[in-house]
Amino acid sequence: MTHIPFQAIAVDMDGTFLTDKKDYDHDLFTAVLNAAHKNNIRFITASGNQFYKLQKDFGAHATAIDYVAENGAYLLQGGKTLDYTAIDNSLIPLVLEYLQPQTNVHVIISGLKQAYCLTTTPQTFRDAVHFYYPKTTEVSSYADVPVGQEPILKLSLDVPWEQTDRIADGIRTYFGNQFHITSSGNGSIDILAPDVNKANGLKQLLTTHGIKLNQLIAFGDNGNDAEMLKAAGLSYAMANGIDAVKNIADHEAPSNNENGVLKVLADYLL
Repeated sequence: MTHIPFQAIAVDMDGTFLTDKKDYDHDLFTAVLNAAHKNNIRFITASGNQFYKLQKDFGAHATAIDYVAENGAYLLQGGKTLDYTAIDNSLIPLVLEYLQPQTNVHVIISGLKQAYCLTTTPQTFRDAVHFYYPKTTEVSSYADVPVGQEPILKLSLDVPWEQTDRIADGIRTYFGNQFHITSSGNGSIDILAPDVNKANGLKQLLTTHGIKLNQLIAFGDNGNDAEMLKAAGLSYAMANGIDAVKNIADHEAPSNNENGVLKVLADYLL
């Protein structure tokens, strides 16, 4: 049998594992997952999405995989919480105050149990929030968010695409090292606790299985995948990914719309 050069698999979701229609080849995934388990290989989804969305994506297989959700802030084995890293509660009002003058920025406050968005934001934005964060409560004011009662894992910003870098750089400059700021593309910026990223989340999760990062194969397409691809022993950027990520990765996989992740894994495992 051909040697398999990894003990764990980590896949980003949007733009990587999922097609632009937010689907994937379910039959091929089942075959790949079964082959991975036969070889004692862990399958991990590493995504900026809420755990409940990821759980829904994998359906009947949801408890057979591990999760690095919320861009590394929430770690789960199957459906069971392993650990989470919350933002310092005292900083959240300061961020919201900083963002308040920017009328073109819409905010999702992502807690451990559910997310929150304002009823005053556009309907199209709220529809997207409910898609990516299935457990969401709409509130009339940020004061209605139970900060202090529920750990807040992440603030996600929806901004004009062409202003993404400017706004992200402004937050970094203003708050310094009090946060980790990352972008998952398409006008999306995530604000996390310091040192929270997919690579650090994966390292902690893999340690529980006795696996090292250099035994990981990882797939990604955008800026929030950079640390993960750098840390993995074997890395693939998607053909549809940004150039900065392609420059980091060891190899290029076919595009997300070609089920590129599953095709690469099938070559190794099937």
